[in-house]
Amino acid sequence: MTWFCLLLVSGAPAAAVLPAWLRLGVEERVRAAAVAGAGFHPSASDASLLNRLRLDADLQPLAWMRLHMQAQDARILGASERPAPVSLRDPLDLRQGYLELGRNRERGATLRVGRQSLTLGDGRLVGDPNWSNVGRSFDAVRATLAARRAKLDAFAAS
Repeated sequence: MTWFCLLLVSGAPAAAVLPAWLRLGVEERVRAAAVAGAGFHPSASDASLLNRLRLDADLQPLAWMRLHMQAQDARILGASERPAPVSLRDPLDLRQGYLELGRNRERGATLRVGRQSLTLGDGRLVGDPNWSNVGRSFDAVRATLAARRAKLDAFAAS
C-alpha cells in the first residue's frame, strides 16, 4: 500500500515592480509518501517528506535574446534509506542555465545553448518528468526550426 499527498505552490512577483526585461519566479513543492509492505514483507514500511524549491530568473535584454537560470534545492526528510537516492535528493544545484537566441519559438529558428531540460514530443524517449523530486537536465545545444504544422529539432546533449 502506498499513499501520497502533494502540495505545489508557484508564482511570480507583480510585473509592475520589475523592469520589462526581467522575470522572476518561484516554485515550492512538498510531497508526503508512505509505503507499507515493501518487498512483500508485511513489516517493511517507510514514510518520507519530499521537498523541492525552484527559483527562476529570465533576462531578455533584446527581443531575440533570452538568458534563463533556474536554481533548485531538492531534499527528502524522514526516509529510512541512508544516504537518500540521488533521484530524490540534490541540495542546491543550478538546474538550468542557458542562452536562447531567436525571436519566436512557435515559428522561425531558435538556438539554445547551456544546461536545460529537454522534452521531445511526449517525453517518452527524451524528457524531464515533473513527478521526479530532482528532475532531469542536460548540458546541450538545441536548434529548432518551426513552421505552421511542422517542427524540426536538432540537439547534442550529455
